[in-house]
Amino acid sequence: HIAHDGALLQRVALADLGLANPLSHVRVLADGRLIVGQAAPSGLFLCDVGAMRCERLIPAGETAHALMLAIDQRAGRVAVSDNAGHRLLLIDLASHRIIDATEPRRVLHPNGIAFLSDGTLLVSETDRRALARFEVGPDGFGKPLAEYRVNQGPLRPGRHYPMEFAGTANGKWWVLVAEEGMQNADLMIQGHRCCRLRGC
Repeated sequence: HIAHDGALLQRVALADLGLANPLSHVRVLADGRLIVGQAAPSGLFLCDVGAMRCERLIPAGETAHALMLAIDQRAGRVAVSDNAGHRLLLIDLASHRIIDATEPRRVLHPNGIAFLSDGTLLVSETDRRALARFEVGPDGFGKPLAEYRVNQGPLRPGRHYPMEFAGTANGKWWVLVAEEGMQNADLMIQGHRCCRLRGC
């Protein structure tokens, strides 16, 4: 836990929380609890660091390898990109219930994931070489809305695979676009160039 000025506030051993290394993603809830994605063995946990306690959000074996997370705090839900399972999951934080899961391979090696201000979900689909935007309704995932290609532009040779992204104040995204094996990425700014779904 690090302050804005870089000062170390707290260090907690994963073993003390009952977690295993490596982790894949961490997000913080408004009350200070953590949602933690564990890569191996794959799992999703809700952690109270003050009480030094974590509990599973979904059953063991439900996901495969690395998980990336996005939180919709108002709706009390977390969206999960299940990387090696080629799925997206939507989970209710109060009941720990899986609200919805996409069929396998509807998304291909999903990585970075974020809720946008309009309630839609943006996902980096690594093997499709694109960012994809999906509807999210009360009962789960809706139709895909748009696809933003990232294997174009002034990238070094071999950089085709979007890993992670972060939004800017003007509605664009910084995107890490890597070589195969998720290494040696370039950082690019992605605008709103959108192409026809699955037909680019």
